[in-house]
Amino acid sequence: MNNAYDEDEWECFSSTEIKTEIDEVFGTFGFKDKDGNVVIEPQYLSCGEFHCGLCPVALGRTWYKTPDGKRYYEMHWGYIDKYGKVVIPFKYREAFNFNKYGVAVVEDEYTEYPYMIDANGKEIPNTKYPYISQYYEYNDRFIKFSDVDDDHANDGDCYGLYDTKIREVMYPPTASEFIEWDEDLILVYESGKLGDVDFHQHYINSKGEVLFPWLVNKGYAIVKPPNEYGFAIISFFEFIEAPEALSGYYTDDGKRCIRKEKYGVAGTDGELVIPAEYDKIKDLKDGSFECVKGEERTTIKPARA
Repeated sequence: MNNAYDEDEWECFSSTEIKTEIDEVFGTFGFKDKDGNVVIEPQYLSCGEFHCGLCPVALGRTWYKTPDGKRYYEMHWGYIDKYGKVVIPFKYREAFNFNKYGVAVVEDEYTEYPYMIDANGKEIPNTKYPYISQYYEYNDRFIKFSDVDDDHANDGDCYGLYDTKIREVMYPPTASEFIEWDEDLILVYESGKLGDVDFHQHYINSKGEVLFPWLVNKGYAIVKPPNEYGFAIISFFEFIEAPEALSGYYTDDGKRCIRKEKYGVAGTDGELVIPAEYDKIKDLKDGSFECVKGEERTTIKPARA
């Protein structure tokens, strides 16, 4: 085995045909370095990526039957180091890559909740939740979770964020969705009166503090970060009953509708400096905006905030 090691440049490969089954990818996997040299011989049924000197790999799977006769299988995941040595035993049915803060999500059995472990394989206290997102990018600091089970995790306001850097809950499970743009600019979705299709957005930082408070509680559905001139592109939703021939969204009260977005621009007081009546708005980066309404394109430069 070649002991030269740069985990960011290693890639897995399979010496057998790769097969996909539901969310799993199967083959006989090993690892090569950037020059194509085999550094770990193919021997694993499935694998992830090396981070923090460890990689999740699966040795195999075991099939079971439920009381009603349905078949299912449990994978056998563990973690190896750069020499192929098993560092964390093959005891998980699911195991994901470590992020740069040394945290990974694992799950023992179908009947048990997923939880987080550190690079020593120890369970991190108070991280066992009915639902934990399986995002898994190396640079992600936050893990999305819910305190309701996986089958209902999308039914309303139920998501929170766990901070893997300081290892505590940063945002309790009260929001509909999150998008992490960077560590100090996180976009929060919150459901409106009509349910998840009628969402509103605002930003928080890594401490959970609200950013740009002048954009919050204005009824803005879509919000972009303010530019250097203090202007932010925003949008309102308009809901129209969907004709039978068209597909549409279903609101929480069971009505089928078409959602139309109308865009405008808000100033630092949260008031509109460009009316929300356009189909699209583009920031031209010079303090002006290109506003599109049908076939008409207009350039508007609002008074500087």
